[in-house]
Amino acid sequence: MVNPKEPYNLHWPMRRGCLNIHDGLGGSISAVLQDLEDIWSTVLSTRLDIARADLKASRQSVARLMKLEKCV
Repeated sequence: MVNPKEPYNLHWPMRRGCLNIHDGLGGSISAVLQDLEDIWSTVLSTRLDIARADLKASRQSVARLMKLEKCV
């Protein structure tokens, strides 16, 4: 567990199977998508040895394909 007095901002991009969009820090759609991109980029490079430069799809095309929207 992280000490609440430490200067960290812990954010979970997914909540109950939906994008965790909210009015607080890190809750915008762009922040959540950036968090997911960072997580997947790290997994692809560290676990599967796929370099980020080798990925052909851009953020915009991936978002369009997934048709991401806020869950209610």
